[in-house]
Amino acid sequence: MLARRGLELMYADDPVDLLFAQIEGSAKAILDDGTAVWLEFEGKNGRAYRGVGGILRGGGYLKRGEGTMQGIRQWFHDHVDRFDEIADQDASYVFFAVSKQPGAVGSQKTILTARRSMAVDRAFIAMSTPIWVEANAPVPGKKGVTAVWHHLLIAQDTGAGIVGAVRGDIYWGDDVEAAELGGRMGGPGKYWLLLPRGVAK
Repeated sequence: MLARRGLELMYADDPVDLLFAQIEGSAKAILDDGTAVWLEFEGKNGRAYRGVGGILRGGGYLKRGEGTMQGIRQWFHDHVDRFDEIADQDASYVFFAVSKQPGAVGSQKTILTARRSMAVDRAFIAMSTPIWVEANAPVPGKKGVTAVWHHLLIAQDTGAGIVGAVRGDIYWGDDVEAAELGGRMGGPGKYWLLLPRGVAK
């Protein structure tokens, strides 16, 4: 249906990179000449999202604790011929547009701030709500090591995988360290919504 209509923005040299762009809903593409181009969410095909991490764990391909971004990337690297078999089990597809803003744009249509912007479920939390988060976060460069991470964040984004009353996804940034942190981050935590005193409970 979309062939020969000139809708392509660019071509990715790694299908796993494109897969994670789909998961994140935005991306920074580095062209052959070194130019950085930001891509933002433009729409979806309306089909239900099914995470590849869950697919791999459900099939017994990943052991407990290997469902990180790094673990998923490694599995696809080791099983290149099975990429389509796994990725095609997620019927959801994200369409992108070249962004006019130099950064990752969340569903609030503002550039996300590294380590301060959070994706939430809008059925429970309104956009722009300040959220105090208490959790443990990975220590860069130290696999398996975490440290206490207590910070104030702002609800500025959503995500198909962020569903439920106590769910959140921190935007870590767009550099190598951010990829390491975001890829390994997970587990239990607590958060508090900071609301005006006049808001009904």
